[in-house]
Amino acid sequence: MGVQWVIKLSKLCNLRCKYCYEFPSLGDSKHMQLEEIEVFFRHIADYYRSRPTKMDFVWHGGEPLLQAAGFYERVFELQKRFLGAAQLHFQNSIQTNLTVLDSHKIEFLRTHFDNIGVSVDLFGGLRVNSRGQPVQQIVLENMQRLLDSEVRFGCITVLSGRTASYIEEIFDFFIELGISFRLLPIYRTGFKSQHQQFGITRLQIVEAFKKATDRWFKMDGFLQVRPIQDYVTNVLRKFAVPPLPVELYDKRANETLFIVDTDGGVYSNADAYSREFLYGNIFSTTLETILSSVGSNRSIASSETRVAMTCSKCKFHGSCSGFFMAEATPEQRYLDEEGQLKCGIALPLHEYVEHKLTGLGILDLSTASIDRSKLPSFESFKPINAAMEF
Repeated sequence: MGVQWVIKLSKLCNLRCKYCYEFPSLGDSKHMQLEEIEVFFRHIADYYRSRPTKMDFVWHGGEPLLQAAGFYERVFELQKRFLGAAQLHFQNSIQTNLTVLDSHKIEFLRTHFDNIGVSVDLFGGLRVNSRGQPVQQIVLENMQRLLDSEVRFGCITVLSGRTASYIEEIFDFFIELGISFRLLPIYRTGFKSQHQQFGITRLQIVEAFKKATDRWFKMDGFLQVRPIQDYVTNVLRKFAVPPLPVELYDKRANETLFIVDTDGGVYSNADAYSREFLYGNIFSTTLETILSSVGSNRSIASSETRVAMTCSKCKFHGSCSGFFMAEATPEQRYLDEEGQLKCGIALPLHEYVEHKLTGLGILDLSTASIDRSKLPSFESFKPINAAMEF
């Protein structure tokens, strides 16, 4: 299993999306220095040299395309120098708002990144520039430029209180273009009351995902739509014959996702930016020390408690890896009527997919069997543990 590094190269951004959890820092021009990035790669190479692991570096922000292409060229030279010498396999991904695009950047994206993620919401009016002006038309035009240039990319659409009711229109937009996408509910807060006017409730998320699931089963062919694909895959794994191996997310043994802040601070996805759960600083501390730090152990223990409380007795335990709860942010830690932690999104969606498969005649619960002849063209039954924000 690989490791994903979400790298906050800089918080600087030309947009002011109203839900962005980096909102307080979007005007900060500080960025990682080459000397710091060199130490970062060296520490990764030293730690994983005897632990062959595929690396995915997700260049994030802020807006990563505000950095000059020449800067990335030097970064990637350092990457090859240290990770290549350690014989580590790696790839580079980028998450961009796609508002600063020219022919040079198009070619840069094509030649330097294995995965390109574009942020676009289509509805809601929450993605605006620093003057409060909408930017959607610019993004759509630049998406077309990438399509015309045959540069492959996927999209992320943030699910908010203003977009949830448009879920079917959002789905149809991406189906028409044939672009894979992720529906990403608001999951992290930049400051108190930030989402007061456009936040989204657990029930709204569940209902929106149910509608997306219905639409996913109706479409012709295959289009990757996450997290819908993840839920369907997990349910199919539960009833697969012959049984597929149980794959549980073990944060203590194999944490798969780290966020590296602009100052070098390393966090888990679940506890990003909480100083209580800071693992350490990758610019000054070895990775071995970071992964055995007080903050790391505190984050792991908290994660294991959540999994024990919600996953251990779940009927999908083992087909679902538990990643959803293990890496749930504070905003994703839903409570039941008695104040106890519950799996508020993944469990009801797994149950809905099971119901859907049964209704379509694909799943026979009485015999716990799957009629594969009625399945859509699924790529695999492999569970996916990936960054919640990419």
